[in-house]
Amino acid sequence: MNRPTNAKGFPAARRDLIAIGAISAFAYCILFLDLATGVVHPVAHLANGTVVGAVALVYVLRAPALADELDGKVLGGFLLFVVACVFSQFPRQSLDAALGGLLSLAALFVAR
Repeated sequence: MNRPTNAKGFPAARRDLIAIGAISAFAYCILFLDLATGVVHPVAHLANGTVVGAVALVYVLRAPALADELDGKVLGGFLLFVVACVFSQFPRQSLDAALGGLLSLAALFVAR
């Protein structure tokens, strides 16, 4: 029996759950990732790391097979941003921002 699938090969029944999970993870990261509570409180810090790690892992595992032209251009822009972070006067703070950029890059891929 053939099940209907979307453009990325997921069954149609899972598509909605994946979209809801991706949007929820991205919204969580935007709302709570940079708050002081997420950095100071150990449970919040663990939750932040888990969400970021899960989104980045999905990106790393699925991007080589499913990336399109837009993903390549976004990745190129991110790499230029990382180069600017490395040559910054304050590389420690800049590379923290690069991790946030990696999360945004991965969340965009997962949400699409």
